[in-house]
Amino acid sequence: MPSGLLQRFRVLDVSCVRSGPTAVRQFADWAARVIKVEWLRVA
Repeated sequence: MPSGLLQRFRVLDVSCVRSGPTAVRQFADWAARVIKVEWLRVA
């Protein structure tokens, strides 16, 4: 896939298992803007 193809897209990452971050990293490599949301863990 040519670089910059997903440049106009934003991806919201709320994943917490292995396949999610791997897929999101691929979108970022293709120039999509990635917004990572991490859950606040309260002890």
